[in-house]
Amino acid sequence: MKKTSLSILLLVFFLLSSAQAFSIAETNLILVRMYFVDYPDGTKSIRTTIYFDFNDTAGLPINMLSPALEHIQTAEYYAETQLAKWYCSFSASYSSITSEMANEATDEVSKQFLSAFDLNLNVTNSSCQTNNQTGAIETSRTYEPAPYDISTTEKLLKHKPSTVFGNLITEDFLSNYIPAESTTGMYITWSLTKSSDGFYWELLVIATSVTTWLSGNEKDKAIDLNLNKILNNTETIELNQSQITIEIENKHTFSSKTYSLNVTDIYPSSYIREEEGARTTITYNSTNSLPNVIITMVLNKEANSFNWLLAAIILSIVVLLIVAIFQKRRRGKTSERR
Repeated sequence: MKKTSLSILLLVFFLLSSAQAFSIAETNLILVRMYFVDYPDGTKSIRTTIYFDFNDTAGLPINMLSPALEHIQTAEYYAETQLAKWYCSFSASYSSITSEMANEATDEVSKQFLSAFDLNLNVTNSSCQTNNQTGAIETSRTYEPAPYDISTTEKLLKHKPSTVFGNLITEDFLSNYIPAESTTGMYITWSLTKSSDGFYWELLVIATSVTTWLSGNEKDKAIDLNLNKILNNTETIELNQSQITIEIENKHTFSSKTYSLNVTDIYPSSYIREEEGARTTITYNSTNSLPNVIITMVLNKEANSFNWLLAAIILSIVVLLIVAIFQKRRRGKTSERR
């Protein structure tokens, strides 16, 4: 249980950090990341995470003419998995209104969000504070946990786009990550941003799972990334001027152990490949459809090179200690003779 809780906390931290890293893009995006993870209990794995980033989507069916939205800057409803439950929250920021008005607006808008999902959840915590740097009033509402099952998840996603990658988020896809396990998790966020051109919606869906556990004895171990397997999909993947990007961490060091993950084959061939530092990026960006994306890799635990600099420093310290001890003893014997 302790290992499971620590793993989930690490997973949630990663998902939140990754979600915040996304920005508005011109096209819808599928990003698949394969990376090394070190858990608090010492176990290590390679984890695969898939992101669906839907930009300028139609959004949720809420009243966009509501007075509650007049002073709103951003609003976000997010749900994350923890301990086999969906934990849902709503947050918003406002300008040019009082805290009391911001709280009233948040109550109204958050109810509209929940109604769009057909969810009836009680509020367990609420907050309202002023951001000293921006002057915006920031509010939040936290709700009681909801079941982490197919039915609840489909409610959270009922207004996702039906095309342009949205058709890949099916019940079959969700069954890869539900029911909950310590090695899997999901994160969903609906974001509403106000700009000079009006309101802008964005939907981000993240699902993650462990690809393989590391034993420390890996040598020429074959690993593949199969997009249709991750999606639990048998249909052709339509790009429709959108983008699929695969990011692979090709080298990682855990204290005394270094692992390499080298790409040996990529299918299909209509990709753009880039190498930057310890990352290999493979991108598909066209109007064509893809039957699948399969990337074959070889995993190895490398023999760490001897650190001559560290050894020289340690040896120098040892020599200095020996000299100091010898001189102390020598001075002691000289004193006795006197």
